[in-house]
Amino acid sequence: MSTRSRTSRYVCRIASLSLCFAVVGQGTACRKPTAHDLIGSWKVNYTNSKVKLKLNSDRTFEQVLEQNGKDTIHRVGKWELTDFEGPTVVLNGALIVRDDKGTLESADSNGAWLLHVESGLGTSRLTVNEDLGLYFTKTDK
Repeated sequence: MSTRSRTSRYVCRIASLSLCFAVVGQGTACRKPTAHDLIGSWKVNYTNSKVKLKLNSDRTFEQVLEQNGKDTIHRVGKWELTDFEGPTVVLNGALIVRDDKGTLESADSNGAWLLHVESGLGTSRLTVNEDLGLYFTKTDK
């Protein structure tokens, strides 16, 4: 077998493998998340605090805000998955914390916090503040 023939086979195999990964990756990344995909525990770390969020299967949520040097705040409410410029989790009655330090922005139990869902290659994250690189990441699978 000539060197040219081996090289041609090698290039063909690499191209086939790359195409396979691209198709599988696109199929996984393009699938819209379901409410079932989002159920579980989530966490985001800020400079001076962290928020833990648990999305329950009965569409309730539990939220815990732990701020350095302050009392821990607990909140419960209802959540839903909607389509607002893409898949979005709406936390009705949530504590809202969006700056880099983790300062409580609103404790109004009548408000709502919209978190866009980003999905890719089998993982999801909830956008807190994209400009600051703040996202809820899932802590259980």
